Amino acid sequence: VAVLGTAFGKDLAAAVVPAASGSGVWQRLAAFIEPVGRDALRFRNTLVRDAAYEGLPYRTRTQLHGFVAQRIESQSPDPSEHAGILSLHYAEARMDEKAFTYAIRAAERAAAIYANAEAASFFERALTVARRAGRGVAGDLASVWESLGDVRERMGDFDRAHAAFRSARRLQPADAVAGARLSMKHALIARRAGRYAAAIRWLGRGRSLLTDDDAESTMLRARLSSWTASIRQEQGRSDDAIVWCFRAIDEANASGADAALAHAWYVLDWAYMETGRTELATNSLQALALYE
Repeated sequence: VAVLGTAFGKDLAAAVVPAASGSGVWQRLAAFIEPVGRDALRFRNTLVRDAAYEGLPYRTRTQLHGFVAQRIESQSPDPSEHAGILSLHYAEARMDEKAFTYAIRAAERAAAIYANAEAASFFERALTVARRAGRGVAGDLASVWESLGDVRERMGDFDRAHAAFRSARRLQPADAVAGARLSMKHALIARRAGRYAAAIRWLGRGRSLLTDDDAESTMLRARLSSWTASIRQEQGRSDDAIVWCFRAIDEANASGADAALAHAWYVLDWAYMETGRTELATNSLQALALYE
């Protein structure tokens, strides 16, 4: 530990491993360290590794992490392939901007393959280094909090998903569309937990935020309406569900919100079937075509 700490601390760029090798250091440490291929070494025992690491001075430790990160980044044809490990080393090196960038890349890659726990860990790392660096771009951090909420919701971690969405809302209080979208996400978490009354309140809150009639607001309004219809139907309130379905259909047609339109048609047929009006339940093929 003393040899490595002193050597790397003096000059990271020189990386005097070859000189240390020539002096027989690695032979004397053979009980603890073993070669991996031609150019690498590793500890035989994780306890010894952790003790060696904890014995390094803090400044040396951060320098080592920075050296490793820069080495991986410079030698890789595509550094994004190593985004996870780069985010770790840059975070430990206190190089927060790079740590933030690579943590987001790693999180997005993990989320894309539904590795939700891993994605959540990387999003949390991005937020940690952003807070430490005083990163002040609210839009960036709001999107990170929202993405963290999404992966927590997929994991079934509903309370912490709610907390993440709250943090996202607080960072953009003047953005009505973002507020309505996040309200819908709160509602869908409440629905998954069987809290239908709370879900309806969140959906109503989302609609109340959308005072403009632009395409984006109308499209989101259609989604809020279709989910209100669906939850009313799940509550057994089919007549209310039908009213909300027609509202969603009108809004979806006006904005081109195909997903909301398909959802509304599906729920409408469900409500017709539940109320014995099977002759009216003719919308499911249209819904299927849109879903496909």
